[in-house]
Amino acid sequence: MEIIPNPFSEVATINISFPYTDKATVKIYNYIGQQVAIVFEQEAIKKQAYKINFDGKHLNNGIYFVVVRTNQETKISKVVVSK
Repeated sequence: MEIIPNPFSEVATINISFPYTDKATVKIYNYIGQQVAIVFEQEAIKKQAYKINFDGKHLNNGIYFVVVRTNQETKISKVVVSK
């Protein structure tokens, strides 16, 4: 998973691919664990590249976590909103 740019002020792009076909979700959480956005929720195709635009204009400055979940694994990356 790659998040560009990081930090960002308005919109970030989350680049991701999956090693297998599986149901996948990408959710954004704030630093206290509250879900603030769902940016992807669908069947992910094996080895297909996904570019997900995340609009963070409504978020306050701070640290957020991008959580990618499938039935087989969970990945977490940190992203910073700085306006």
